Amino acid sequence: SLFLFSLKYPVIIMEGGPTNVKSHIQLVENFMSKAQTDMRDYQKMIEVLRDEITNLEYQIGMKNTETTKTIFPNINSHGEELRQISQSQKAENAKLQKQLTELKKEKAQMQQHIIQCNIRIAALEEQVGLE
Repeated sequence: SLFLFSLKYPVIIMEGGPTNVKSHIQLVENFMSKAQTDMRDYQKMIEVLRDEITNLEYQIGMKNTETTKTIFPNINSHGEELRQISQSQKAENAKLQKQLTELKKEKAQMQQHIIQCNIRIAALEEQVGLE
């Protein structure tokens, strides 16, 4: 047996089949014609797929641009809001720190005053006790 085949179009020429050269040439020509037709079909499919890829890339680019236009203003707005809140929080922290410092000073002054009062009470008790 003589085998001429591709994966898609096996052509088998068996013994006892057409044995003249013309019939072999005709079989090869038919095979080549079919292969050329398939190649043209594949090339058309390739072009269609390339067009689809180009179209999809364009759509992705448009969606990316649209997303960028909608997200970045929100991000900038939230970023500005965050900065304002942060500045406000820092100002409040500084105010509370100042109040805490003042309260510590007042506490120290009161403790000194209590010590002075205790000394005076002790002195008065001593005077009263001595008289």
